[in-house]
Amino acid sequence: MTIAAIETRYAGCRFRSRLEARWAVFFDTLGVRWEHEPQGYALPHGPYLPDFRIQLSGGAAWFEVKHSDADSQDDRWADLAVATEMPVYVAFGMPRPGEQSPRTHGWMELFDPYPGWDNHRAFCVCLACSGIGIEFEGRSERMRCPGHPHANSGMRLTTSDHPRIEHAYETALSARFEHGERP
Repeated sequence: MTIAAIETRYAGCRFRSRLEARWAVFFDTLGVRWEHEPQGYALPHGPYLPDFRIQLSGGAAWFEVKHSDADSQDDRWADLAVATEMPVYVAFGMPRPGEQSPRTHGWMELFDPYPGWDNHRAFCVCLACSGIGIEFEGRSERMRCPGHPHANSGMRLTTSDHPRIEHAYETALSARFEHGERP
């Protein structure tokens, strides 16, 4: 038996599921600009409508939301990355605060137009400019913030447990959408 997701409205958008709406709350709380399903694409492995286009400190990216890793492979994710020359991040569910450690939970994957596929991605905060990125193991030193000396400096700055990120997860997970309630 298939169980249907509950369609949810938030920020003037109609989301296919509460999980998608919670990610929009997460982005809003972090100050990450987002668009929901901005454009569909005819790709080599079939048509595809990406969930979000987000603006990170390093540039625009696609963000896909899946309810579990049962949907763990879709050739269209790599197609989308190559066709648009933008990275595609795929999140499986939404972690609870304190559980998003990419070292123990490889819950977010990257499909990149150039190096290909990788996993163990997590949100992180640039300690120089407070920008938001998604990097391997949440290592903020890998962020490509212009003019910051920490970029590729060899420093190991894992900020996936930064208070801003923890707060965004808490806000998203506690959001109520019934009866016109607002997160």
